[in-house]
Parts: sequence; structure tokens; C-alpha cells
Amino acid sequence: MTAFAEEDDPQAQDGGEDRRAMAQQLSLRTYTRQMAEWIFFMHPPRDNFIATMTADERSAFAAHRDWLARLDTAGVLLVAGPTLGTVNTGVGIFTADDEASARRIIADEPVTSGGFMRGDLRPIQLGYLNPRTESEPVI
Repeated sequence: MTAFAEEDDPQAQDGGEDRRAMAQQLSLRTYTRQMAEWIFFMHPPRDNFIATMTADERSAFAAHRDWLARLDTAGVLLVAGPTLGTVNTGVGIFTADDEASARRIIADEPVTSGGFMRGDLRPIQLGYLNPRTESEPVI
């Protein structure tokens, strides 16, 4: 995950008192990126994929849920889920040190490695990440 390290922020060290005070008022933290974020798209082979999955595809998705749980336990998964509507593209955002590490992570993903969907990995720069806790509802 992105590590928060105010002491590494040059503006916070050099005349950043006003900015720090404002951040405290807004309950924000200054941070520097210690790891990169990656977005992984899983493109379905046909429209209405969720509603028309075969038994083999459902089995691969059961393994996919286990894969996501392992990423979550490891603390690298930020968000994952399908788009709804006619085109059910899967989207996952996770952290990894570099592209080689990110590719190792997705190499174990059973749906794309099994040929049921086409994977597409890209770096992403998160401009804002809501610091919501697990106890807060998702709308």
C-alpha cells in the first residue's frame, strides 16, 4: 500500500507548517509514494458475460475469488469488481514495487491465465484515495 511518510515530504520539512495545519483540519495526511499502483482490466470474450458463464468459467471465477482474498490478506489489493451492464469488464487496483512484481502478481490470476478473459495491466496514478475504514458503508 502507499505508505504515509510526512517526514519524507520536503514541503512539510521546509516551511510547510501552514500546509500541515490545513491538512490536520481536513483530516488529511501528506504522503510520498513508496510503491506503485497498478490497474488490471479483465476483458470478457462476449457481452453479458456474467449472466452467460459456463461451468468452467464459474469454476475459474471461484479460484479468482481465492486469488483476490490472497491479495487482500497480503495487503496489496485496493479495490476489485466487475463493471455492470452489457460489458462486464473486471477491474482491480493493487500495489506492487514495479512492473515485474505486478506481472508476477497477475500471472497467478486464474481467469486470464486460463484463457477465459483477456488481461490488460497498466500503471495508474491514484489522484485521490478515500481513507474510508472497513466499518464505513460503501454506497
